[in-house]
Amino acid sequence: MLRRSFIKSVFSNLVLLLVPRWMRGQALNASPGASATLNEIAQVVLPSSLGSGQMQQVAASFQRWIHDYPAGADAGYGYGFPHPRVLGPTPAAHYAGQLSQMDAAAATKGAAFAMLSNADKRAVVEDVLAQAGISAVPAHPTGQHVATDLMSFFYNSSSGEDFCYNAAIRGDSCRGLSNSGERPKALS
Repeated sequence: MLRRSFIKSVFSNLVLLLVPRWMRGQALNASPGASATLNEIAQVVLPSSLGSGQMQQVAASFQRWIHDYPAGADAGYGYGFPHPRVLGPTPAAHYAGQLSQMDAAAATKGAAFAMLSNADKRAVVEDVLAQAGISAVPAHPTGQHVATDLMSFFYNSSSGEDFCYNAAIRGDSCRGLSNSGERPKALS
């Protein structure tokens, strides 16, 4: 049994070595307008109270996360799991097609996605998500759709939690024991 697990892990890691790094996470970098379209999607799906600058930062962070996604990497054991978990393939495999689909849907409204009004952009995003059968934001980016994955990336991040609760929770950092009994400070 151990030999089979060892051979399986060797071959799965060997595949990662044979696939060039430039091929991983290329879905959002495939077309020159992908980054601009992602910024426009962020303007639609993220809360407007973030402001345009912070929405662009979230979109850029999401793009970096996709580019650096370590498919096949050890994800640790987790609570109650006797076997280590491994990250699956990148969720960005279909993002380029989804961005093209959104641009095509925008073209039916008479302009490029970036040139549409906010109401028309929202309508395009809602139509595309309805066609894909997506009715909820996943717990983590799954690859179902780039718009919901962007929302999931933001809302499940430390800054997203801080935004939702309007408090400096800083979920990805340790506050230490000295102030662990205190409530997080309000952001505004």
